[in-house]
Amino acid sequence: MIKLTEEIRNLKKLKQQGYRRSIPTSLPKLNEAIGGIPKGEPMTVMGFTSGGKSTFTRQIAIIDSIEFAIANNLDFKVIYFALEDSERQFHWQLYAYLCKKYLNIRLGIREFEAQTTEISEEVIKFMEHHKIDEKFNTYLKYVVWVDNIHNPTGIHKYVRQFAFNRGKFYDSGNNVLSQEDLSTDGKKYVKYVPNNPKEFITIVVDHIGLVSTEVGAETDHLAMSRVYKYLKQYACKFYDYAVMFVQQQDMQSTDLEHIKSDMWMPALSTGSKNKLIAADARIVIGIGDPTPFGIKSFEGYNVPEFGEYI
Repeated sequence: MIKLTEEIRNLKKLKQQGYRRSIPTSLPKLNEAIGGIPKGEPMTVMGFTSGGKSTFTRQIAIIDSIEFAIANNLDFKVIYFALEDSERQFHWQLYAYLCKKYLNIRLGIREFEAQTTEISEEVIKFMEHHKIDEKFNTYLKYVVWVDNIHNPTGIHKYVRQFAFNRGKFYDSGNNVLSQEDLSTDGKKYVKYVPNNPKEFITIVVDHIGLVSTEVGAETDHLAMSRVYKYLKQYACKFYDYAVMFVQQQDMQSTDLEHIKSDMWMPALSTGSKNKLIAADARIVIGIGDPTPFGIKSFEGYNVPEFGEYI
């Protein structure tokens, strides 16, 4: 007889000992709906161009997760495959967040780079006094930013090497495999054991539609399918990592008739280069920004009042 009550007790004990199956976000309603970012399961964040997909993903997968890790002494890393944005853009986003959090000052990349209003020396000294640079560098220790690998096999090998550096691979005879063994064609590994069983690793691909084609995956659709398959099969199921895909939707759903019928919001049925990726994911989050579509009111809110901070 299967006793799930015993399994529930064991899971409670593991959590008390520091083992985490998920990391909560800073959004209580989202936590209620999905339970946070889960280990061993693929997630997809969908939305149209400039709708806030990457900003949202970095908030929950990087910033929220780092703050949870710091508060709970969790061995956490996020590997961020940035196929579109630069590391500099991410740095400014993180720095803006820290300025808002600790100084209650709202700044953006245009202010940081003096494109519009310059930041005064007084404010800069205020940042130094509150050690924003130190806080910024503390956050960066948890992030592995990868912007020079775009093809499915390259992503797969990078994640495998990362796992190798933090654990052991075993073959069917329970022999520990070497680095050379892993790179040998036909050498099969059947088990992976991390050095720290309490670690929590998140992989992000942003965004998956920009994955490069390669031999055996000569179209965008096939390349996307391959990287999804690799990360689901190995990162999720084998290494027990959390995996998030950022996926852009086609703009075909933004015509007037769709907007009138409130179909401008992201949906599994409204097209992308590969619908099966979102359809297969355990959790799909749709991010919608009504501003580009000229929508003035949504869910009782006056959209223009939010300006650039929507």
